[in-house]
Amino acid sequence: MTKEEFRADLAQYQTSELALIAATQADVYSPAEMAVIREELDARRQAESERRKAHETNDTLPCIVSLIFPIIGIVLALILLHNNDAANQVTGKRCLCAALVALVLFAFLLSGGIIL
Repeated sequence: MTKEEFRADLAQYQTSELALIAATQADVYSPAEMAVIREELDARRQAESERRKAHETNDTLPCIVSLIFPIIGIVLALILLHNNDAANQVTGKRCLCAALVALVLFAFLLSGGIIL
């Protein structure tokens, strides 16, 4: 298998899977193949880093919306969590946390501050 064919074969794996392969399966692949895996992993991480820098998002507004309207925040969080973009997934987790905190606070306020 040529280097290009091996790279094409690696394209089917996600970055996390490649990191797992590089960490645990060194005995399965030849040193040349492991070098290609590490190169591919480094290239993907570099591309992800550059993409994040170019796509810096401010997640303050979605979190505020999640605090004020928790149901909308949960829906927004689920949409963001199912996105393949890592930055959007982080924003989705933050929105989900904010919405859950808001639900607990609203339940506490509506109950008159009585905890059963």
